[in-house]
Order: sequence, then C-alpha cells, then structure tokens
Amino acid sequence: MSFSAPRAGSAAAAPIPSSNPLLGLVPRVLVAGAVTLLLLASTLAGPPPAVAEGDQDAEVTQLRAAMDTLPFVAYGTDGRPDGTVIVMLRGKVCGSVDVNGRGEWVVWVPVDAPCNPRAGATLTFAMDGEKNRPTEKWAPGGLPSDLRRGILFNRS
Repeated sequence: MSFSAPRAGSAAAAPIPSSNPLLGLVPRVLVAGAVTLLLLASTLAGPPPAVAEGDQDAEVTQLRAAMDTLPFVAYGTDGRPDGTVIVMLRGKVCGSVDVNGRGEWVVWVPVDAPCNPRAGATLTFAMDGEKNRPTEKWAPGGLPSDLRRGILFNRS
C-alpha cells in the first residue's frame, strides 16, 4: 500500500510507500506526548524549595570539605613510550603508571596516597630512572602548572 500522489501541478514528489498509513502520525504523537510529559513533570515538581541561610552555609562547608578530598591529577605528553612514570613525595612513592605508545600518561595522587601528601608538598616525577625530575606542588584537586602539556620531562 502507498499513499496517493499529489495531483498534477502540485510541488510534492512521488508517493511515499508504507505498509501502515498510521506511521505518518507517529512523529506527531511522539512530540505531543513528550511536550505533555514535560508540562506534567514541571507542574508536579512545583517551585524549588526555599533554602534558609543557615542551610546554605552548611552546604558550602560540605562542598569545601568534599573539595579537600579531591586527588592531584598528574599527566604528561612527552613520556617515553612504554616507559613508567613514578610519582614521589619525600622519597616515598605516591603512585606510578605506564606510559602509552604516544608518550601520554595520567596518575592520580589522592589525599590518602601512601606518601601522605599535604597542601604545598613538592611532588617529584621520575621516568625510568632519568636524572631530570620535574616537580609540582601537591594540592587537593590540583593540576600541573602547564595545563596544556602537563608535566614535562624535557627529553631532547
């Protein structure tokens, strides 16, 4: 079965084949149903509840406490492919990671890492025992100072 073609002289094209003429209504029904659901959901949800000033202060305190638990995310783009990066603090290993074939690596140094990091402590990065060891200051939620390239080993 197919829908009939428009009369001669009209701008429409050839007939649209279909096994069920109701299929043409499906997109309209779906859109109408979605709009109805959105209207219903917004009506049932009602206005957002008022937040007392003391509650806002408590939420800010909770947010700050949560932020203090975020790890320092160390990464780099000039590692030796298939090498290993070791992150240390005061001679203790904080973590290590294998470098991928493109020289990229990422390692997280959480608050509870074995090296016991604290804000302002100096992290040292070593690549397969190389002498050049870049450093970064650890901070909760911290990132390398060079955000685009990360921690660089300055290999020639």
